[in-house]
Amino acid sequence: MPPNSTDAKVADETQAEFTHVELHSDDVSLTIHSRLKWKLDLFILPIISIVYFFASMGRSDLANAQVAGLSDELELSPRDYSNAATVLLVAYVVFQLPGTLLLKQIGPARQFAGAMIAWGAVTASTVATQQRRA
Repeated sequence: MPPNSTDAKVADETQAEFTHVELHSDDVSLTIHSRLKWKLDLFILPIISIVYFFASMGRSDLANAQVAGLSDELELSPRDYSNAATVLLVAYVVFQLPGTLLLKQIGPARQFAGAMIAWGAVTASTVATQQRRA
């Protein structure tokens, strides 16, 4: 049976509809892509920059404390200060990877809360720090 003109007309209309839908979906994806890019540029990047700034400040706290008189106040020798800096750096490196992996397992809210509670306990335990005994 030869194809009639009705079948050809329906096929052309169907092709035209698919082409229109594809073009329309491309327009939507371009619009969404543009909005997402602006959202990243205006909101997320400044927040990430601020977090990175505070993280770098946190890593330099021990050096800032020494400049402010930590060694004199606690009567730390240069070796004692070096040991403290080494312990801090090793702990930072050791817990960085597990913290990141834990983030994927339990989610950011619980990981962040757990990290804050643990760090608060460590910070509160520094109250027990006394002068070095010879």
